[in-house]
Amino acid sequence: MNKNSYLNRVYLIVLIPLISLVFFNEITAAENKNILTVDRIIGKNIILEDNFAGQSLTVLEENNRYFVLRKIFGSGVPVAASIKYNAVKESETQIKTDKITGKIPEGNKNEVFVINTGEKEAISVYLNGIKICVKSVE
Repeated sequence: MNKNSYLNRVYLIVLIPLISLVFFNEITAAENKNILTVDRIIGKNIILEDNFAGQSLTVLEENNRYFVLRKIFGSGVPVAASIKYNAVKESETQIKTDKITGKIPEGNKNEVFVINTGEKEAISVYLNGIKICVKSVE
């Protein structure tokens, strides 16, 4: 075997898998741009629809810790109450509230919110396992 054919084989053995890997990573990265992650909704108000003046949830990150701020809107006042929950990032596309920070409002002790993000900018919210209607994201 001559030296040139040996080098050609080495190039093929090394370059083809390398090129395939680079190409696959570019396709995967392009697909991931279409997925809405928890980190991409930090600071955005998720407006929930209810029979009253409305509510919002906002995912916050402070010192590498996650929180969810719930605002309950009121008639005649912009925000009637706000509750801050500790939150756990379950995955890149899901965050779940844990405990309420500070004073616990009456009747709010066992609330668990789960916020799911996903493809095509979709957000879904669950309160104690029941899906809540998301009106908009601002």
